[in-house]
Amino acid sequence: SEAKSRIEAPDARLFLVSNNDYGAMLGAYYLAPINTYWDRRGQTLPPADYLSPGDYILLIPPHSVMYQSGASVIRTANGKTIPVAEIMNAPQGLLLQVI
Repeated sequence: SEAKSRIEAPDARLFLVSNNDYGAMLGAYYLAPINTYWDRRGQTLPPADYLSPGDYILLIPPHSVMYQSGASVIRTANGKTIPVAEIMNAPQGLLLQVI
């Protein structure tokens, strides 16, 4: 509910990543009706080309996304970087926004 309260745009896109099925399902449920994408089989983000400025990324532990807080970027498996801003950092998850 804290992550949902920090998402300002009613038509926002949110990409949810977690290796924890239960946590990710609960997250997706409580984020409704926000437009949420979750690849249950891949447990990862879509290719960087699909992410646009303003999109949100919610990382629910454990996850496999390489987030570098000092540089404010996510590194993809193929070496691309996605600039992000940290919106919320809590034990339940990390909410980022693509910039």
